[in-house]
Amino acid sequence: MVGLYIHIPFCLRKCFYCSFKTTTLLSDYSNKKNDKEKKVKQYLKALRNELGKYKGKVLRSIYIGGGTPTVLSSFQIESLFQFCFNNFSFKKNIEITVEANPGTLNRQKLKSLKKGGVNRLSIGLQTFDDRLLKSIGRIHTEKQFLDNFYLARKLGFDNINVDLIFALPGQRMCDWEKTLKKIINIKPEHVSLYSLSIDCGTRMYSDLKSGKIKACDEDLEADMYEYAIKILTEKGYQHYEISNFALPYKSSKHNQVYWDNRQYLGIGAGAVSFLHGIRSTNVEDIDEYIDKVNTDEVCLKKEKLAGKKSIAEKIILGLRMRKGIKVSKQIEKNFEGTIEKLVHRGLLERKKKKMRLTYKGLLLANQVFIEFL
Repeated sequence: MVGLYIHIPFCLRKCFYCSFKTTTLLSDYSNKKNDKEKKVKQYLKALRNELGKYKGKVLRSIYIGGGTPTVLSSFQIESLFQFCFNNFSFKKNIEITVEANPGTLNRQKLKSLKKGGVNRLSIGLQTFDDRLLKSIGRIHTEKQFLDNFYLARKLGFDNINVDLIFALPGQRMCDWEKTLKKIINIKPEHVSLYSLSIDCGTRMYSDLKSGKIKACDEDLEADMYEYAIKILTEKGYQHYEISNFALPYKSSKHNQVYWDNRQYLGIGAGAVSFLHGIRSTNVEDIDEYIDKVNTDEVCLKKEKLAGKKSIAEKIILGLRMRKGIKVSKQIEKNFEGTIEKLVHRGLLERKKKKMRLTYKGLLLANQVFIEFL
């Protein structure tokens, strides 16, 4: 039984902070638009070809991410789901998630998602502030998000995640407080929040280097995260993973496949799989992926996870969860000194045979993970 991830590497426009390899579909020239529509069709055909290699597997979850999966047409969305239903078996009460961006949803598309069996939407809001949305290159407004959110509710979607980003250049604490209070008012079942990472190769990285923008102060970033934890947990959201909060029984089943170090199958350009102890990564370039999908060359690299490296990965993934992990004999044998050091520094807490990140450890999680590597 595996979790299935399908990657759709297309967006209407690239966000200024995005470092993923995607193809943008907005164009003022009809011939370029036709070329891009042809590329989408070729890619979807390649996806079906790759999916076909794993026909018959039993799926515990499906997650379609990107990019922006909802740039696909209603027909393309329905066809993709129909192919999955025809070629795979499903765990009872399977969770099926699709990422969506405001401005790419409408009534017909939401109906197609419902028809395809989608029972969980993940909508990328990022912030309730039109000024900040424009500054990071988002294509939607606050109103468009709310229109999409309430339309999804009206059509029967009762499990919706909203993505937020904090520590944006020019974002004040009062801006972040306003976003969180508005989120609480609309009551999504799940909230994912991430601190902005400005990666090399992005437009924001260039603007940072040229002085056009200024990175968020680290103390303010920490304050924003602490405030989010406080207000969301006070309103009944369970802080079950570093970046994720859910109402009771609404945590992400698919993401827990990763954190529990279970098997997952990644389909599409740049997608990653973890099957039978082997992690494999597909080629990232879309054209190269389409060309190679009918050969074994579609997989760029394979890595057998074993020994101390495998144990470290299990620790790092498990520590993302607030419940922590069990300290096995293998973990003790290989990392007893590391654990003791992190406990002494106040980054880990250990009770009997379990350990988890402390509150301080949450703020410095990457430092903790590096210690195990």
